Amino acid sequence: METFRSRLKNGDIKKANWQELYILTRHWKSDLEFYIEDLQFLQRLIGKYSIWIEKAQNSVAVSKLLSDLHQLSDDGRKILDKLQDHLEQLSGLMNNDKGIDPENFIKTHEIIEDEISQFVKSFRNNRKEVYRLTEEIMDSEDLTPE
Repeated sequence: METFRSRLKNGDIKKANWQELYILTRHWKSDLEFYIEDLQFLQRLIGKYSIWIEKAQNSVAVSKLLSDLHQLSDDGRKILDKLQDHLEQLSGLMNNDKGIDPENFIKTHEIIEDEISQFVKSFRNNRKEVYRLTEEIMDSEDLTPE
């Protein structure tokens, strides 16, 4: 599976310093916020224009797509919440908080990294489906104004 580890200078999470991980994690957070906003925009756009769809099979496909977009947005928000907690722990590590276990932190970091990778993969697949379905509906519906 594609990961984000290659964004670290040395490529090894276990050799990275806390500041490098903080910068990387902030970057992940920014990316996730963008993806979630993009998904919300698509939901509004599709919802607004789906009223023009006349064929039942197209309506069903659009409803499923909207449901998938909503689920993906929820998944992204959950990861974003984990990421925010993770950033707070990382700040503690950078400030030498002895109450945080560095090994456990690294394991959690890797888990979040994998969750983000899976989310991005799902996001990309979802976008492909949006484009495919849009093209299919445009070809099958009479969308010309009267």
